[in-house]
Amino acid sequence: MLSYLSPKDVLLLSRACHNTKQAVSCYIQVAYDINATLARFFTESNTSSFRTLQARMGTLISGSCALQFFDRVVYPDSDLDIYVYPQHRREVGNWILGTRFAFAPSRSQDLAFAHAVAHTENKGLHYAMPGVSSIFTFLRQTTGKPLKVQIIVARRSPMEVILGFHSTCVMNVIAYNKAYCLFPRATLEERRSLLTWSSQGRAKRRIEGLVKYSARGFRMLEFLEDNEVITSQPERSFPLKPRWMGDSDTWDEGAIMEFSLVDSPVLKYAIVVGNDDTVDYLDRVLEVKACEEQYKVSLCGLEDWS
Repeated sequence: MLSYLSPKDVLLLSRACHNTKQAVSCYIQVAYDINATLARFFTESNTSSFRTLQARMGTLISGSCALQFFDRVVYPDSDLDIYVYPQHRREVGNWILGTRFAFAPSRSQDLAFAHAVAHTENKGLHYAMPGVSSIFTFLRQTTGKPLKVQIIVARRSPMEVILGFHSTCVMNVIAYNKAYCLFPRATLEERRSLLTWSSQGRAKRRIEGLVKYSARGFRMLEFLEDNEVITSQPERSFPLKPRWMGDSDTWDEGAIMEFSLVDSPVLKYAIVVGNDDTVDYLDRVLEVKACEEQYKVSLCGLEDWS
Protein backbone atom coordinates (compact mmCIF):
# COMPACT_ATOMS: atom_id res chain seq x y z
CA MET A 1 0.00 0.00 0.00
CA LEU A 2 2.78 2.44 0.91
CA SER A 3 4.26 2.19 -2.57
CA TYR A 4 1.11 3.84 -3.94
CA LEU A 5 1.46 6.88 -1.67
CA SER A 6 3.52 9.94 -2.47
CA PRO A 7 6.62 10.54 -0.31
CA LYS A 8 4.80 13.34 1.53
CA ASP A 9 1.83 11.09 2.33
CA VAL A 10 4.17 8.33 3.51
CA LEU A 11 5.79 10.74 5.99
CA LEU A 12 2.39 12.03 7.15
CA LEU A 13 1.21 8.47 7.71
CA SER A 14 4.23 7.79 9.91
CA ARG A 15 2.94 10.43 12.34
CA ALA A 16 -0.47 8.78 12.80
CA CYS A 17 0.53 6.31 15.54
CA HIS A 18 3.36 4.13 16.80
CA ASN A 19 2.40 1.17 14.60
CA THR A 20 2.31 3.17 11.37
CA LYS A 21 5.62 4.81 12.31
CA GLN A 22 7.23 1.37 12.59
CA ALA A 23 5.64 0.22 9.32
CA VAL A 24 6.87 3.30 7.47
CA SER A 25 10.35 2.91 8.96
CA CYS A 26 10.57 -0.66 7.66
CA TYR A 27 9.20 0.40 4.26
CA ILE A 28 11.73 3.23 3.87
CA GLN A 29 14.64 0.85 4.49
CA VAL A 30 13.44 -1.29 1.58
CA ALA A 31 12.13 1.38 -0.79
CA TYR A 32 15.14 3.68 -0.50
CA ASP A 33 17.96 1.16 -0.73
CA ILE A 34 20.88 2.51 -2.73
CA ASN A 35 22.39 -0.97 -2.99
CA ALA A 36 19.25 -2.20 -4.77
CA THR A 37 19.49 0.76 -7.16
CA LEU A 38 23.10 -0.08 -8.02
CA ALA A 39 22.47 -3.85 -8.20
CA ARG A 40 21.47 -3.54 -11.87
CA PHE A 41 25.04 -2.51 -12.68
CA PHE A 42 27.34 -3.95 -10.01
CA THR A 43 27.64 -7.01 -7.79
CA GLU A 44 27.17 -6.63 -4.02
CA SER A 45 30.90 -6.47 -3.36
CA ASN A 46 31.43 -4.00 -6.20
CA THR A 47 28.62 -1.80 -4.84
CA SER A 48 30.46 -1.43 -1.52
CA SER A 49 33.70 -0.77 -3.39
CA PHE A 50 31.99 1.86 -5.54
CA ARG A 51 30.69 3.73 -2.50
CA THR A 52 34.22 3.71 -1.10
CA LEU A 53 35.36 5.21 -4.40
CA GLN A 54 32.66 7.88 -4.09
CA ALA A 55 33.81 8.75 -0.58
CA ARG A 56 37.45 9.13 -1.62
CA MET A 57 36.88 11.13 -4.78
CA GLY A 58 33.70 13.13 -4.29
CA THR A 59 32.04 11.22 -7.13
CA LEU A 60 28.28 11.79 -7.52
CA ILE A 61 25.40 9.86 -9.11
CA SER A 62 22.72 11.93 -10.81
CA GLY A 63 20.42 11.89 -13.85
CA SER A 64 17.80 9.17 -14.34
CA CYS A 65 19.31 6.86 -11.71
CA ALA A 66 19.01 9.40 -8.89
CA LEU A 67 15.47 10.34 -9.95
CA GLN A 68 14.44 6.67 -9.93
CA PHE A 69 15.83 6.32 -6.42
CA PHE A 70 13.63 9.11 -5.05
CA ASP A 71 10.63 8.31 -7.23
CA ARG A 72 10.70 4.58 -6.28
CA VAL A 73 10.41 3.50 -9.91
CA VAL A 74 12.62 1.70 -12.42
CA TYR A 75 13.26 2.93 -15.96
CA PRO A 76 14.43 -0.27 -17.69
CA ASP A 77 16.31 1.63 -20.40
CA SER A 78 18.10 4.05 -18.05
CA ASP A 79 21.86 4.42 -17.63
CA LEU A 80 24.07 5.03 -14.62
CA ASP A 81 25.55 8.53 -14.86
CA ILE A 82 28.59 9.18 -12.67
CA TYR A 83 29.87 12.75 -12.28
CA VAL A 84 33.56 13.12 -11.43
CA TYR A 85 36.24 15.74 -10.88
CA PRO A 86 38.69 15.95 -13.81
CA GLN A 87 41.66 14.68 -11.80
CA HIS A 88 39.81 11.45 -10.93
CA ARG A 89 38.51 10.47 -14.37
CA ARG A 90 41.25 7.91 -15.03
CA GLU A 91 40.92 6.03 -11.71
CA VAL A 92 37.11 5.95 -11.84
CA GLY A 93 37.21 4.71 -15.43
CA ASN A 94 39.70 1.96 -14.60
CA TRP A 95 37.48 0.88 -11.71
CA ILE A 96 34.49 0.60 -14.09
CA LEU A 97 36.60 -1.49 -16.48
CA GLY A 98 37.30 -3.85 -13.61
CA THR A 99 33.57 -4.61 -13.19
CA ARG A 100 33.06 -6.38 -16.55
CA PHE A 101 32.20 -3.22 -18.46
CA ALA A 102 33.98 -2.41 -21.72
CA PHE A 103 34.90 1.03 -22.96
CA ALA A 104 32.70 2.18 -25.87
CA PRO A 105 34.48 5.15 -27.46
CA SER A 106 32.69 7.85 -29.38
CA ARG A 107 33.70 8.64 -32.96
CA SER A 108 36.17 11.27 -31.76
CA GLN A 109 37.82 9.13 -29.05
CA ASP A 110 40.67 6.61 -29.17
CA LEU A 111 39.64 2.95 -29.05
CA ALA A 112 41.55 2.31 -25.81
CA PHE A 113 40.36 4.04 -22.65
CA ALA A 114 43.93 4.71 -21.50
CA HIS A 115 44.61 6.68 -24.69
CA ALA A 116 41.20 8.36 -24.75
CA VAL A 117 41.48 9.64 -21.19
CA ALA A 118 45.02 10.86 -21.82
CA HIS A 119 43.88 12.92 -24.80
CA THR A 120 40.94 14.55 -23.02
CA GLU A 121 40.51 18.19 -23.87
CA ASN A 122 39.55 20.25 -20.82
CA LYS A 123 37.75 22.88 -22.88
CA GLY A 124 34.38 21.17 -23.08
CA LEU A 125 33.77 22.54 -26.57
CA HIS A 126 32.15 19.39 -27.94
CA TYR A 127 29.42 19.09 -25.31
CA ALA A 128 26.17 21.02 -25.06
CA MET A 129 25.94 20.33 -21.30
CA PRO A 130 27.31 23.27 -19.29
CA GLY A 131 30.46 22.56 -17.32
CA VAL A 132 31.24 19.23 -19.02
CA SER A 133 34.80 18.49 -20.07
CA SER A 134 34.35 14.99 -21.49
CA ILE A 135 32.13 11.91 -21.40
CA PHE A 136 33.28 8.28 -21.35
CA THR A 137 30.79 5.47 -22.05
CA PHE A 138 31.09 1.88 -20.85
CA LEU A 139 28.86 -1.04 -21.88
CA ARG A 140 28.20 -4.54 -20.61
CA GLN A 141 26.41 -7.02 -22.83
CA THR A 142 23.33 -8.72 -21.37
CA THR A 143 20.56 -10.93 -22.77
CA GLY A 144 18.60 -7.76 -23.56
CA LYS A 145 19.74 -4.19 -24.06
CA PRO A 146 23.36 -3.60 -22.96
CA LEU A 147 23.86 -1.92 -19.59
CA LYS A 148 25.44 1.50 -19.90
CA VAL A 149 27.54 3.47 -17.43
CA GLN A 150 28.71 6.95 -18.32
CA ILE A 151 31.43 8.97 -16.63
CA ILE A 152 30.70 12.67 -17.03
CA VAL A 153 33.88 14.62 -16.32
CA ALA A 154 33.32 18.12 -14.97
CA ARG A 155 35.49 20.99 -16.04
CA ARG A 156 35.57 22.15 -12.43
CA SER A 157 32.97 20.60 -10.09
CA PRO A 158 30.38 17.81 -10.57
CA MET A 159 27.70 19.96 -8.89
CA GLU A 160 28.29 22.68 -11.48
CA VAL A 161 27.23 20.20 -14.17
CA ILE A 162 24.20 18.96 -12.21
CA LEU A 163 22.94 22.48 -11.53
CA GLY A 164 23.23 23.14 -15.28
CA PHE A 165 20.75 20.38 -16.22
CA HIS A 166 17.91 21.18 -18.62
CA SER A 167 15.25 21.23 -15.88
CA THR A 168 14.71 20.79 -12.16
CA CYS A 169 13.29 17.24 -12.10
CA VAL A 170 16.77 15.79 -12.68
CA MET A 171 18.51 17.91 -10.05
CA ASN A 172 18.91 15.00 -7.66
CA VAL A 173 22.21 13.74 -6.28
CA ILE A 174 23.43 10.55 -4.63
CA ALA A 175 26.69 10.91 -2.72
CA TYR A 176 28.47 8.13 -0.82
CA ASN A 177 26.49 8.73 2.37
CA LYS A 178 23.36 10.70 1.46
CA ALA A 179 20.92 11.39 -1.36
CA TYR A 180 19.52 14.85 -2.10
CA CYS A 181 16.40 15.94 -4.02
CA LEU A 182 16.65 19.70 -4.60
CA PHE A 183 13.02 20.28 -5.62
CA PRO A 184 11.05 17.52 -3.83
CA ARG A 185 7.61 19.16 -3.84
CA ALA A 186 7.65 19.94 -7.57
CA THR A 187 9.40 16.72 -8.63
CA LEU A 188 7.85 14.04 -6.43
CA GLU A 189 4.45 15.51 -5.52
CA GLU A 190 3.39 17.68 -8.44
CA ARG A 191 5.36 16.02 -11.29
CA ARG A 192 6.45 19.43 -12.58
CA SER A 193 9.86 20.47 -13.89
CA LEU A 194 10.98 24.04 -14.45
CA LEU A 195 13.20 24.55 -17.49
CA THR A 196 16.56 26.20 -16.89
CA TRP A 197 18.59 28.51 -19.09
CA SER A 198 20.62 25.52 -20.36
CA SER A 199 17.48 24.03 -21.98
CA GLN A 200 17.37 26.88 -24.48
CA GLY A 201 18.53 26.51 -28.04
CA ARG A 202 18.22 23.70 -30.57
CA ALA A 203 20.79 21.22 -29.28
CA LYS A 204 19.57 17.70 -30.08
CA ARG A 205 20.50 16.25 -26.68
CA ARG A 206 18.60 18.96 -24.81
CA ILE A 207 15.47 18.42 -26.86
CA GLU A 208 15.70 14.64 -26.38
CA GLY A 209 16.01 15.12 -22.63
CA LEU A 210 12.89 17.27 -22.44
CA VAL A 211 10.89 14.82 -24.53
CA LYS A 212 12.10 11.86 -22.44
CA TYR A 213 11.01 13.32 -19.10
CA SER A 214 7.78 14.61 -20.52
CA ALA A 215 7.03 11.02 -21.59
CA ARG A 216 7.82 9.91 -18.05
CA GLY A 217 4.99 12.02 -16.72
CA PHE A 218 6.58 15.37 -15.94
CA ARG A 219 4.98 18.63 -17.03
CA MET A 220 7.68 20.91 -18.37
CA LEU A 221 7.31 24.58 -17.37
CA GLU A 222 8.92 27.37 -19.34
CA PHE A 223 8.03 29.93 -16.66
CA LEU A 224 6.21 30.28 -13.33
CA GLU A 225 2.75 31.75 -12.96
CA ASP A 226 2.42 35.08 -11.16
CA ASN A 227 0.78 33.46 -8.14
CA GLU A 228 3.92 31.35 -7.61
CA VAL A 229 6.28 34.29 -7.96
CA ILE A 230 4.32 36.77 -5.84
CA THR A 231 3.34 34.84 -2.74
CA SER A 232 4.05 34.87 0.98
CA GLN A 233 3.55 31.12 1.28
CA PRO A 234 6.57 29.70 3.16
CA GLU A 235 6.58 26.36 1.30
CA ARG A 236 7.12 26.81 -2.42
CA SER A 237 7.66 24.26 -5.13
CA PHE A 238 10.35 26.48 -6.64
CA PRO A 239 11.84 28.60 -3.83
CA LEU A 240 12.96 32.02 -5.07
CA LYS A 241 15.90 32.53 -2.74
CA PRO A 242 19.52 31.46 -2.31
CA ARG A 243 19.78 27.66 -2.04
CA TRP A 244 22.35 25.15 -0.81
CA MET A 245 22.64 21.39 -0.47
CA GLY A 246 20.73 20.18 2.57
CA ASP A 247 18.77 23.40 3.14
CA SER A 248 15.18 23.34 4.43
CA ASP A 249 13.79 23.03 0.89
CA THR A 250 15.91 19.96 0.09
CA TRP A 251 14.87 16.42 0.88
CA ASP A 252 17.92 14.47 1.96
CA GLU A 253 17.72 10.75 2.59
CA GLY A 254 20.59 9.34 4.60
CA ALA A 255 19.27 6.70 6.95
CA ILE A 256 19.02 4.11 4.16
CA MET A 257 22.71 4.51 3.34
CA GLU A 258 24.15 3.40 6.68
CA PHE A 259 27.84 2.51 6.59
CA SER A 260 30.90 2.10 8.76
CA LEU A 261 34.40 3.43 8.19
CA VAL A 262 37.12 0.82 8.60
CA ASP A 263 40.53 2.33 9.18
CA SER A 264 43.93 0.91 10.04
CA PRO A 265 47.59 1.96 9.98
CA VAL A 266 48.15 -0.60 7.20
CA LEU A 267 45.53 1.02 4.91
CA LYS A 268 46.24 3.93 2.62
CA TYR A 269 42.58 5.01 2.78
CA ALA A 270 39.69 4.30 5.13
CA ILE A 271 37.15 1.86 3.65
CA VAL A 272 33.40 2.49 3.52
CA VAL A 273 31.58 -0.75 4.43
CA GLY A 274 27.83 -1.25 4.60
CA ASN A 275 27.74 -4.76 6.07
CA ASP A 276 28.36 -5.42 9.79
CA ASP A 277 29.74 -8.93 9.19
CA THR A 278 32.25 -7.53 6.70
CA VAL A 279 33.28 -4.85 9.22
CA ASP A 280 33.97 -7.49 11.87
CA TYR A 281 35.94 -9.62 9.42
CA LEU A 282 38.05 -6.69 8.21
CA ASP A 283 38.75 -5.56 11.78
CA ARG A 284 40.15 -9.00 12.61
CA VAL A 285 42.21 -9.28 9.42
CA LEU A 286 43.63 -5.75 9.72
CA GLU A 287 44.50 -6.27 13.37
CA VAL A 288 46.56 -9.34 12.44
CA LYS A 289 48.15 -7.46 9.53
CA ALA A 290 49.06 -4.53 11.80
CA CYS A 291 50.70 -6.92 14.28
CA GLU A 292 52.70 -8.50 11.44
CA GLU A 293 53.91 -5.07 10.29
CA GLN A 294 54.92 -4.14 13.84
CA TYR A 295 56.82 -7.43 14.16
CA LYS A 296 58.69 -6.71 10.91
CA VAL A 297 59.63 -3.26 12.19
CA SER A 298 60.87 -4.70 15.47
CA LEU A 299 62.99 -7.26 13.60
CA CYS A 300 64.55 -4.52 11.52
CA GLY A 301 65.38 -2.67 14.72
CA LEU A 302 67.09 -5.74 16.21
CA GLU A 303 69.13 -6.26 13.05
CA ASP A 304 70.28 -2.65 13.08
CA TRP A 305 71.27 -2.94 16.75
CA SER A 306 73.23 -6.13 16.18
